[in-house]
Amino acid sequence: MMKKMVIICLFLLFSGKAFSQFYNENMRWSLGFNYSGGSLKNNNENQWMNRYSATLAVDVALSEIAYFNSSELFLQPFAEVSLPVKNPYNSNFELNKLGGGVNLKNYLSFNREKSRYYIVAGGQIDYIVWKINYASNGNEKQYREKNIDYLINAGAGVVLTDWMEITAMYSKGLKKVYLSNDIDNRNTFNSFTIGLKIGLSRSLGFDK
Repeated sequence: MMKKMVIICLFLLFSGKAFSQFYNENMRWSLGFNYSGGSLKNNNENQWMNRYSATLAVDVALSEIAYFNSSELFLQPFAEVSLPVKNPYNSNFELNKLGGGVNLKNYLSFNREKSRYYIVAGGQIDYIVWKINYASNGNEKQYREKNIDYLINAGAGVVLTDWMEITAMYSKGLKKVYLSNDIDNRNTFNSFTIGLKIGLSRSLGFDK
């Protein structure tokens, strides 16, 4: 299953290269560093769970343009990997996550001029691995539980400089794959994300 997810993530990322053949290589890669937080439910109790992740994304212009940032609409395939995080209810549960998806990114226009602000929406598939530590006959053992989660993303962002953007995103999980205090208690997980994106090439077209 892990191999399949890696293949999917690579396909999503490098599909941008195929699009670029039709759009005069009007594409731009970026690295993102994100903080995500959300409330993990356990019956009538809620505990906040923090996550930190990194993303690799490519923005692909969806129209014939003179230069990259003269377009307003972009397709954005991406891959994401998160640092391990402990379950707030049970420290014996550790979460690892690998994800990938596609967003549609649309820059807003004011007075018929493209602005630095944009909205973004799309979908994502997460490969969730729970590492569960337990004792058996006096020995410490570890069990891994693997699941797939499907997410819907929506958010907004702003271009700060030629190389840097800030994004804010809300993600809604659709499957009950997040453990709380035991392996029988599972819930969906919704989160808010704040991210900093650093472009791997200079962004043009925002002189104003």
